[in-house]
Formats: sequence, C-alpha cells, structure tokens
Amino acid sequence: MNQKAQVELPLDRIDEALISCAIPGFWGELCVDVTVLPTAALEVEFHCVRKTITQTSIVKSDVAIVPSNERVNKTRAKLSEYRDKLRLECPVAQIRALFRDGHLVTFEIAEASVMRAGI
Repeated sequence: MNQKAQVELPLDRIDEALISCAIPGFWGELCVDVTVLPTAALEVEFHCVRKTITQTSIVKSDVAIVPSNERVNKTRAKLSEYRDKLRLECPVAQIRALFRDGHLVTFEIAEASVMRAGI
C-alpha cells in the first residue's frame, strides 16, 4: 500500500487498556473494537494534477467552455463504478487479549475482511 495512504493507529489508548488489565487478580478478556468514524474521511487530502495535451489542429478560443451534460454524466457514472473501492477502512476490526492473574496470555488481532465475511 502507498505510504501516503496510511497512518499508524494511536497506540496509547490501546496500551492504557492493556495496562489496566495487567494487575494481579485480573482474570478475563479485553476486547478493543476499532471503528473508523465518518469524520475520518474529512481528514483525507486530495492532490489533483491536471495535465493538458495541446493539439495544434484545434483552435483555442478565449471563451470559457462548459462541460456538456453527456460528458459530465459519463464521468460521474465511471466514478460511481468505483465507489466501493474508494473507501477509508482500517484493516484491524478488533483486538482481543486474554489475561490470567494480570498476565497477558493471548493477544489476537481480527482483521476487518475476516469480520466482514462473517456478517
């Protein structure tokens, strides 16, 4: 995956939750559900670069040209085809840790694709 298209999850809150279970007498499981909020998409930056090829056979006018409805509709239809791929998602859906008397026994990470398949 492109390094620009990913960021590390802040581990401090997960660390705090794990440490809170690492105490004598704690027998049980810690589940941390990871949810990507819709507001996360507002933090994504898009850098668009438009490159133009000049054709000498076409005379360029100084009048502003407005895209036709046909061209706009074809462009929007093509973008809609890729709507499912243009999503912000975290590969981690859940973290599970099992403790026995405050000692970490198991640590598992459930991936989102596995969780989605179970639905």
